Amino acid sequence: MSCHCTDLPETLYLQQAPHGWHHRLLQKTCGQHASLFQCADCEQYWAIDFPRREEPQVVTRISDPDQWQPAGDASRKQLLTHSRGGTTETPCIWAGCGAPTVHQTIYCIDHLYETGARI
Repeated sequence: MSCHCTDLPETLYLQQAPHGWHHRLLQKTCGQHASLFQCADCEQYWAIDFPRREEPQVVTRISDPDQWQPAGDASRKQLLTHSRGGTTETPCIWAGCGAPTVHQTIYCIDHLYETGARI
């Protein structure tokens, strides 16, 4: 069985990965908010966030296993924007903002994220 690592984006929600894909990863180390894994087939490194209450786990491709970090807010915002279908030209309703809203919402990505939306 071959891995799917080359087919995956740089950052994704764990539930978007192919079924059982993460079970083939070998845990290398554990950090404060995530663990570092390596694919048994292609040797690609991945950081997988620990499960958090009502938040999806984020998986991030790691290029340098000596300098790895879990997904930050920027990666999470990018995933959230993508999962909602991108942005529109409609301005955010947050007072004084006016940035483009995330599709099917009334907020820009920064203010949508502030509301606690994660998927």
